[in-house]
Amino acid sequence: MKDNEKAIRDDRKQKGKIGEDVAAYYLEQQGYHLLERNWRCRSGELDIIALAPRQADEYANAWDRKVEEDWNTDEVEIAEVQASRESSVAHSEITYDSDPSDVQSNRMAAKTIPVIVIAEVRSRTGSTHGTAAESVDWRKRKQLRETAAVYAHHTGQHEALFRYDVITIKLNDHYQAVELEHCMEAFI
Repeated sequence: MKDNEKAIRDDRKQKGKIGEDVAAYYLEQQGYHLLERNWRCRSGELDIIALAPRQADEYANAWDRKVEEDWNTDEVEIAEVQASRESSVAHSEITYDSDPSDVQSNRMAAKTIPVIVIAEVRSRTGSTHGTAAESVDWRKRKQLRETAAVYAHHTGQHEALFRYDVITIKLNDHYQAVELEHCMEAFI
């Protein structure tokens, strides 16, 4: 390989890494819970896999409803439930410490289906080869869907809803992010 080709490839990797770091930071600031970065399998790579912020709120609300409905407890027990809830939200699961006879109520609250966001990150320093969003063509979308299906199978997320977002990062000549665009539900 020629030195020039290696330099171009290294430059591209550096731009991609910077863009992904900026996108991950942005998503965390927006309330997303990052599950994976650069998840790979045979069919491809998923840049960022995250739990949508609304989903974390839904889990928290389910816990609050459960506390109000089932527990007539003192403040110490409520604090324990809240600590348990925070742990479950961080792991994107719902669990209950209620009476086993209350199975119907548990099933109803457990119907909250996770929304997993697959974020494809595209970084550019110019627009001579088209915009970053334009580079997510039908082939790339197909690959992302196939790779997300493998991820769902691998992690047991069969009932989760998957949303595909595209985050474009424009970098200046010094590789500093100057613009970020988040296109939610960019494709199905």
